Amino acid sequence: MTHAQLIEELNALNDVERQGKKYLASHGDLMHYRLLIPFSYGYSGSQLLEQDFFPEGTDLEIDKILRYIYIPEHSHDFVEFTYVVEGACEHTINAQRFLQERGDFVVVSPGAKHIVTVPEDCLCMTIKMKRSAFYDLHLPNVAVFTTPLLFSCGDDPFVLHTVLSIYAQQSANASYCTEMMTFLFSSLILYLLQNFFDDVRYLQIGAGGDQRLIQLANYVFDNFRTVTMKSLAEEFHYNESYLSALISEKTGQTFTSLMRTLRLSRAEEILRTTPAIRLADVCERVGYNDTVRFIKDFKEKYGVTPAKYKKEKNG
Repeated sequence: MTHAQLIEELNALNDVERQGKKYLASHGDLMHYRLLIPFSYGYSGSQLLEQDFFPEGTDLEIDKILRYIYIPEHSHDFVEFTYVVEGACEHTINAQRFLQERGDFVVVSPGAKHIVTVPEDCLCMTIKMKRSAFYDLHLPNVAVFTTPLLFSCGDDPFVLHTVLSIYAQQSANASYCTEMMTFLFSSLILYLLQNFFDDVRYLQIGAGGDQRLIQLANYVFDNFRTVTMKSLAEEFHYNESYLSALISEKTGQTFTSLMRTLRLSRAEEILRTTPAIRLADVCERVGYNDTVRFIKDFKEKYGVTPAKYKKEKNG
């Protein structure tokens, strides 16, 4: 199937969208996702989980965002990417509303709250990837993907063809399709970094981005185990008080809160994927010097102790 045929197929309303269109005509409003069973299963709350979206043995999924269906604001523990093939849609991330236009490639980082409204004359694709699988790609400047981003790609043919090729691989479900999808996706992200990184819009910060803050994010990500406000300020020649205020202004969190979130996120990933690891080793890997404090912080964020969490995830 050619890419033009794929776009034609994707533009056609599927069964769920036809239900939504009929509901809109009858009720004058979008159909709420909870009316759709079994579609609504994965959207059982405002925090969407990897386990509800990825079939066993898969790390990457692609589909179109449904039209005529209302999915309220939500966040997720995986990474999501949205790409507009045709038309434009309204996208709101962390209370910042913007128009996502044709060729725009948006990164929705784990934990970011967002909502997308796609009209009938728009075709918007969504690519979802497990967080651990994304980090395992070992991409350069990976730290920038810990916050929402917008790459304005316009009519770039490589981006369009690669997104459609990923979809074609998933649809064909042929031998090595999973490996091909991962390879194509990795190539796509590298291409975006190579060709559009200088003009990336850093949505968490505001329009136009801020290369200095991206450099700060990269440094923090690479040195999260040991970095302190003092060492960060010295590295980038900032006054500590000024840097602390800047981080709070641009991210809505204190430096301490950001570091706790990053370290706990990495700890959660380690506990989920490394069943035999000792708690002391987890603390050492993520930069916690106090095991008691780590247990308290982890339970506060995830609702259970690290030991119980590891047992639940690994049986």
